[in-house]
Amino acid sequence: MPENDMEKLNPQITDGFVYGIRDLQELTIYPLSVGDQLKMTELIQELATKYFMREDDTVGDVEFVKEIIEFIQKNLKQIVKLVVDKEVNVETILYDMTNNQAIVLAEIIYKVNYESLAKNVKSLVEKISPKQEVTTPSARPSLTSVNDTGIDLETSSDLLEKEE
Repeated sequence: MPENDMEKLNPQITDGFVYGIRDLQELTIYPLSVGDQLKMTELIQELATKYFMREDDTVGDVEFVKEIIEFIQKNLKQIVKLVVDKEVNVETILYDMTNNQAIVLAEIIYKVNYESLAKNVKSLVEKISPKQEVTTPSARPSLTSVNDTGIDLETSSDLLEKEE
């Protein structure tokens, strides 16, 4: 299938991401699969957990920046590999990409995979969860007593008394 037709079928494909230091090149960025998105979310959660679990905020900022750098060094190649064509040499891309271009790539990945997801999940939750009115105990209807229904019921003890 021609590339242009694939883009029409999947509008989340971002064509024309420009990167490079001396020689600019274009790259097609694909959306993450659900499985890849879950893997990536786990990585991000791990980093966020480290940030929020810091004990000393003053020293923590410096340490957290160090952890972000380590996270990027450890995972950037894997993340880029998830969103580009399989035949693309990710190592070459990373050596040709500037920091600003890496940030733009991260923004594209976020926008395509997470921004719309958050909106859609919120909308779905609103559709499935019924809007429940909060009622106070006094506003709840009281249960009607059997005696208030006008039905004459006899219990087994009443029947025993009649037979004697």
